[in-house]
Amino acid sequence: MYIWDASTGQTLFTCNYVRGYGVWVNSVAWSPNGMHLAGGMVDGSARVWDTTTGKELLSFKKHSSYINSVAWSPDGTRLASSGHDGNVYVWDAATGNVLFTCAHQRYYDIPEEVNSVAWSPLGDELAGGMADGSVRIWDVNTGKQLLRMAQREPDEDYMSVKSITWSPDGSRIASSYNKQVRVWNAITTDQLLLTYRGYSSWVRSVAWSPDGTRLASGGDDNNVYVWDAMDGRELVRYEEHTDSILSVVWSPDGSRIASASNDYDATVQVWRVPLEKRK
Repeated sequence: MYIWDASTGQTLFTCNYVRGYGVWVNSVAWSPNGMHLAGGMVDGSARVWDTTTGKELLSFKKHSSYINSVAWSPDGTRLASSGHDGNVYVWDAATGNVLFTCAHQRYYDIPEEVNSVAWSPLGDELAGGMADGSVRIWDVNTGKQLLRMAQREPDEDYMSVKSITWSPDGSRIASSYNKQVRVWNAITTDQLLLTYRGYSSWVRSVAWSPDGTRLASGGDDNNVYVWDAMDGRELVRYEEHTDSILSVVWSPDGSRIASASNDYDATVQVWRVPLEKRK
């Protein structure tokens, strides 16, 4: 796992871990203070590294299968992980102890894979993107499920939410859903507020801009899109990748987007986002 200089593209250092069969990084997340990096591993473990030295500080494992997503709480004291085994765990980031498990209904005792997990801005709720096409919200103090949001399209054979992101004010949740991006009311109801269409293939990642006015998304059509968060208009499109886009993320000041692709050389590209451009 590498840490890069965002302005030059140079590798600063590598976060080291003991490699072996089935041991690689599936998801990464920076701590709020930038001092630590968390990784969700394919062997079911979650690990924490020091971002100034690359040294592994902590490793903890409870998932029985690979981890899909890791996310830090806004105050940096807790870490959430979701996995192929259908579990969502909340950990003490200092000790690696499990604080609780987020419960959700399972059908016929079959674990429902949790593809993505995200904290609310206040840190009191946790959202999960599910393989059954739903978005769930849990109370992080009790682990109790508060809300399940889902709306199936006609004639759909397969449904899955690959990525979720909270709006900065905590009022909305955006989710990738098959060939769409959906925006939900996250406060009082499970109302579907907006659907962004136009994809010819799966959407794999979605991210809210820091000011809450725009959404970025990327997926299997190889393009990065920027949308108006209020009305769903496409603002700009970036078309340089040659394979599926696995992840998109905004810079803290909202001026740039980084996209990671499954290109033949596994590229990460950084885009400068115009403030007023419209298609």
